[in-house]
Amino acid sequence: MKRNIYSAFTLFVFALLFIGCSGPTKVATTALIVPDFDFSPPSPAAPGSAGIKIGLIEPVYSGNFLFSNQTLFQQFRKNMGSDFEEILTARGYFLKGPYEVYDLMTYADKNECELGLDIEIDLDINQTTGGWTRFQPVYYQGGIVGGNYATYAGTLNLSGKITVSIIETFTRQKLLIKPKLRVRKSNGESKGSGFFPKTNKPFASF
Repeated sequence: MKRNIYSAFTLFVFALLFIGCSGPTKVATTALIVPDFDFSPPSPAAPGSAGIKIGLIEPVYSGNFLFSNQTLFQQFRKNMGSDFEEILTARGYFLKGPYEVYDLMTYADKNECELGLDIEIDLDINQTTGGWTRFQPVYYQGGIVGGNYATYAGTLNLSGKITVSIIETFTRQKLLIKPKLRVRKSNGESKGSGFFPKTNKPFASF
């Protein structure tokens, strides 16, 4: 009788341990996407094997993009320029530059380069849902001690295109135009004067 009770007790304890170890059911969560705009070019060719020197001009935003001076989009533009530099080097081209603008290329540089690479970014952001919440400044003894910022919550549509042009370096005449169209829909949040939409990587290859 005692053996049966002991066996039943052992089975009961084992069942409790098994249930305890199984743990609660995990619910899948979506991780926040933080854009890093990092790109790794394909397997490189031998340096200079293409036998062509290209003058690289840093990407610029079209004149009607209002957020070009915001940190995220400045970083996007800078990293895109670095990606093009890596891509062209990996494909065996000699590079000159990058130049902040075309006008900074000297006569000698233009004469040395067979071609130039001109990149224009044309982006547009439209609010579809949500909106801004503004917090009035809080004053104390003549100074602002709180508030004085705004937050945005909702859905934004980020769309646009990147136009890559091969140019003749002296006249800047376009020899080849290759538009790269990318459309993204994302949620966005912003605080203060900064603008921080959460997106997937918007530019990956050339």
